[in-house]
Amino acid sequence: MRSRCAHPNILLVSCAGKLHNARSVCMDLRTVGVTVFERFKAGQVGTIWYYAVLADSTAPTAI
Repeated sequence: MRSRCAHPNILLVSCAGKLHNARSVCMDLRTVGVTVFERFKAGQVGTIWYYAVLADSTAPTAI
């Protein structure tokens, strides 16, 4: 996520796209196994790291 100041609709669309991508990776992982990570320049470790950071950065925060 680039900016927490972006319009809420923009953030919603961005999160929806990233969620779709994450779900696609999970489905492909079940289908083809760890070779799914060969599609990504970051490899398995980098891709898992990216989605972990993404999940943390988009999680609701307590006020």
